[in-house]
Amino acid sequence: MIHLATATRGLLVLPVLSLFVAAAPLVGQEAPEPTRIWLGVGLAVGGSTEWGGFGPTVNAVWQRGPHRAAIRAGGLFDFTGFPDSGSDDSVAELALLYGRSAANSFGSVAIGAGAAAVTFHGCPDGSAIRCVTIGLPLFAEAALQSKVMGIGIQAFGNLNPRSSFGGVALVLHLGWMPR
Repeated sequence: MIHLATATRGLLVLPVLSLFVAAAPLVGQEAPEPTRIWLGVGLAVGGSTEWGGFGPTVNAVWQRGPHRAAIRAGGLFDFTGFPDSGSDDSVAELALLYGRSAANSFGSVAIGAGAAAVTFHGCPDGSAIRCVTIGLPLFAEAALQSKVMGIGIQAFGNLNPRSSFGGVALVLHLGWMPR
């Protein structure tokens, strides 16, 4: 004879076990890709056909499987004639990016585009000291990564109506990047 307490325990254990079965991959089915989140901090060099310079870049990145989303902030400063010029020409960008990525046991590669607000100090057309425009940011990156740290090289560009620019950045990754 089954006691009521034993039957109740059995009814409680069954849903808990079914959660593990539902979460486990089926035979022949791969486990879901882990979520990877990191902050990238680096130094960029680049410019346009009219000017060139270097400056910082910061990326906050979320990645799951082939999907990659990021917020990128960066700037390039023209130090031609510095200190007399005071870095007259510079550009700063704040971008939202989406891309596709592939990762393996030692690193990742990614490519993507997005939308950006771009600010110039020393407008390319000489019309004002400061001007703002929107742009189409592009990126391609290759990185060597462990679970919590990595280093990558990123090619970047921004197509905009004022003065398109591009460059290369060396970026240090810090965050959670499981395989």
